[in-house]
Amino acid sequence: MNFYFSMADYRADMRNPCSAARAHAICRRLVGCEQKSLWYGAHYWAACAVTSYQKKADSFYRDAFYREVTGGYKELPPMVKSLWKVAFRRVKGIAVEARKLEHSMLW
Repeated sequence: MNFYFSMADYRADMRNPCSAARAHAICRRLVGCEQKSLWYGAHYWAACAVTSYQKKADSFYRDAFYREVTGGYKELPPMVKSLWKVAFRRVKGIAVEARKLEHSMLW
């Protein structure tokens, strides 16, 4: 959850193509389920990777998703790896369109 100290902060975050708000906008566009699902989680972390300022953020956000799913200490189920690949491919398909949005609440 984000807390904003002014409307200007809120507007700046919504207009920032690399904010968490943009990642959630991508998820709203692609995913039709609640935020507590693995499907949503995979898309959210993939959206963070695609909209990141960093050039090669894919592995960082992939590992963050894996840690979230396993708690950081269990062996990774093969289904989780496949889920990440599908989500990342789907998000990458609309990344250009998502970055061009004027405001994250447009989706």
